[in-house]
Formats: sequence, structure tokens, C-alpha cells
Amino acid sequence: MTRLQIGRATRWGVLFAALVILQVVFAPLLALWGVTPDFVLVGLLFLAALEGRLPAVLTGFSTGIVLDIAAGEVIGLSALAKTLAGFTAGFQFQPHLEGQRIRPVIFMLYAAGVSVLHNLIFLLSYFRSLNISLLSLLFSHCFGAALYHTFIAAIVLLIISRRKQGIAMEARP
Repeated sequence: MTRLQIGRATRWGVLFAALVILQVVFAPLLALWGVTPDFVLVGLLFLAALEGRLPAVLTGFSTGIVLDIAAGEVIGLSALAKTLAGFTAGFQFQPHLEGQRIRPVIFMLYAAGVSVLHNLIFLLSYFRSLNISLLSLLFSHCFGAALYHTFIAAIVLLIISRRKQGIAMEARP
């Protein structure tokens, strides 16, 4: 690895450590109708868009394990969900471009789709133990959470594009 790659990896590592802390400490305070935001998932979307599939998969797995341990969940469930989310989000990465660009419309579609996939993994693993109808779970905890995550991703995308800190934006796909 070159110094530049080590520096970028370190910045992403510090960012994801902060996102994990934010997720564990502050996400429960921001719950809307029982749906909490997933800051790590939003970070994975940006990582996959800018760095590619492999960094997103490795980061998704490692942050998922940490979140499983911190939350006392079934070890590996968050790791599986975040790994698959990183893999799926990595399809938007275009390595043949010199300067990777985030196209806002495509990014938001990926954010919604990846969030639905991520939430379905949790939904299907806990469905039998809950006394709620599947339709209610789909709309509140799958699609509702996807809308919440996509909204957060849109806010972050707007803030970053205003500051112009390292993310090149493209107006049209």
C-alpha cells in the first residue's frame, strides 16, 4: 500500500469508528415510530460509491460484528446484512472513470434498494418471533426504514456537495 492509500484507509477507518459510536449511542434517540436510523449503512453507501465493492464488503463485515457485539444481537446477523449491503452498493462504483463521481439520482436509488435489502435480512430473521403481520413489518420496518435511510443519505449528500470536500458530483446520470 502506498502512503496515499494508507491515509485514505485511515480516514475511512476513523469515520466508521465514529459512525459505530454514533449508531450505538445516538441512533436510539432519533427513532421515528420504532425505526432507528442506520448511520453505518449510510456510510457504507458512500464508501461503496467512492472506493468500490471490496472496501465496502470488508468494512460492512467488520462494523457489523462490532455492532452485533455492542447491541447483544445474534453474532453475525448485522455482519451479514452490512456485508451484503456493501456488496450490493458496490455495483454503483465505476473503476474505469478517472475521478469517481456520485450521480445523485442513481445514488438515491441505490440507497433505497440497498436499505430494503439490508432491512429484509433482519425482517426475515426475526419475523417468526414477532407477533406482527408480515405486511405491517414490511411497510414499517422495511420500507419505512429504507425511506429514513435514503433521507439521511440525501442530507449527507447535500452537505458534502455544498462543502465540495472530495466528492465530485454529476448533475445528470
